[in-house]
Amino acid sequence: MEPWTVDPAPLAAIADAMDDDGALAKALGEKFAASLPDTISALESAAEERDVKTLIVTAHDLKSTARLVGAQHLGDVAETIESAARAGEILVDGSTREAVEPTVVGLRSVLQAIEKGVQNQQNDPESGGQKPPGRFASEQSIDVPEGK
Repeated sequence: MEPWTVDPAPLAAIADAMDDDGALAKALGEKFAASLPDTISALESAAEERDVKTLIVTAHDLKSTARLVGAQHLGDVAETIESAARAGEILVDGSTREAVEPTVVGLRSVLQAIEKGVQNQQNDPESGGQKPPGRFASEQSIDVPEGK
């Protein structure tokens, strides 16, 4: 998987598990994308103030949530920040912010794919209103060119 790839599988699994036309998965992805600027600012502030505790907690939360929505690379960046902070090092720099934009673009693509899955199912007369298994699942990842 390329570094800037957003894996649609985690959100697709949530959408498939719920009987809500992907609403929970979309809400999780949208809320995560909207929160990223504040989260990165909090990391930068904690690093500037050398507030290791806040840095650890914020990086840990970012790591967990990024991986939940399929943003593995951003989760890895956050894990590196968290591990370094636990060792007393501050590793927040421009690369942290650089990981955000392609992640948001990738997430929006995944959310659009989920919405398209909902629309396709709603327009399929053979489904009889039944939710087919795996209707959101995708074996393909969404690749976002680095720096986009």
